Amino acid sequence: MGTFAWWPRLGCLGIGLAAGWLAARAPLRCKAVGLAADAAAAAAKNDENIVRVKSAGYDMDVVDLSDLSVHKNERGHSPALVRGMCQGFLNHGYKIGGFDAATVSQVLSGSGLSSSAAYEVLVGVMLNALYN
Repeated sequence: MGTFAWWPRLGCLGIGLAAGWLAARAPLRCKAVGLAADAAAAAAKNDENIVRVKSAGYDMDVVDLSDLSVHKNERGHSPALVRGMCQGFLNHGYKIGGFDAATVSQVLSGSGLSSSAAYEVLVGVMLNALYN
């Protein structure tokens, strides 16, 4: 089971919310190349209108939700994905708010295996479960 031995084997997408904490899992499966990898997160709301995400092996990303405009210097980086997901939620009538999260992933960053998509799924699951 490797890195995710602690994580319960849940179907396509696992979500659990208890005592104000959210746990989410977004598995990646690619039968064409025999790949199976997971991304997982734990998160909790905050009252600061700020999203803080600490991904294993990376610096903490901090996004102030009062500014969801495109920041050219963030292109290709996680804060841009958070801003885009939050703006997309607002555009479709969903609520957003601040949260603090920690993530781990077996999806190799920059490998062409949808690491950005896995991250966006986790952000969307966290926003949806915490605020909608």
